[in-house]
Amino acid sequence: METDRTFSQIFTQRPDWLGLLSQSPMPPVAEAGPKVFKPKTECDLVVVPEDSAQPCQIWEFQFYFDHSVLIRTDLARLLEWRRLNPTRDCRRRDYVPREVTAVVVFSDRSVEVAGPEAFPHIRRIFLNERLVALERDVPVCPLVSLLRPMVEDQDTEVETKAAQDYAALRASPELDEEDQDCFTTIFVQLLMQRFKKRNSQDIHAMIQDLPPVEETCAGRELIEKGIEKGIQKGQRGAIQVVLEARFGVLPGNAIEELGRASGADRLASLQRTAALCASLDEFMAALRQG
Repeated sequence: METDRTFSQIFTQRPDWLGLLSQSPMPPVAEAGPKVFKPKTECDLVVVPEDSAQPCQIWEFQFYFDHSVLIRTDLARLLEWRRLNPTRDCRRRDYVPREVTAVVVFSDRSVEVAGPEAFPHIRRIFLNERLVALERDVPVCPLVSLLRPMVEDQDTEVETKAAQDYAALRASPELDEEDQDCFTTIFVQLLMQRFKKRNSQDIHAMIQDLPPVEETCAGRELIEKGIEKGIQKGQRGAIQVVLEARFGVLPGNAIEELGRASGADRLASLQRTAALCASLDEFMAALRQG
């Protein structure tokens, strides 16, 4: 199964999902994608946060045993460090170098390479274990659905859940239309790689053999989340209309802060504040109180 390109596609599209694997929030990302360093050192994913104070990240996804994986990953980390920290800056005493961290995501412990003490800068994650925890802790997680054909040991489990997973990707309120199209295409490709003896008609029958989405527990939960998300979006839109009718076109930072407000009760309270406040500054103060 072609894993490197697939992971690059997935996490270039949604670098924030790396936080689900690392169990720490990802900062806003300015750039993410595979990279080839000279001389001939490849890296599955380099993530460059917008904030220059945040370290850059090297990610390598390893699905087979390879003694060289830690050496290759650490070399990529050092080459990226050198690229980010030019010699002329490094010779200044007041210069603070930008850090580069590295993560190797092993499919499971059977392909792990020994020797962590020699590579203290490299963190290790075991994908199968992390996805089990995500499926337990996050009732409907698109990343779990998307990667099941790659990490699940049993073919029957993949086949049984294929339609449900496809529906979860297509209906998830976390994904916009571009994400849905991208990830459902990848999901079908992964199924075809997993079930190489099946033709395309068999694969499509596998993902379409599903009761109406509203008749499944996962489907009902997705619908409820989608409805709630739509209601809150409408509340934020109504607040913006009231504020602009009273105080003129909102500045970009006000729209951005309003877009982060959530919770039906919280937004209802902000609607009242928008209608009664004496100034936009008064409204923004209430918004920032959280």
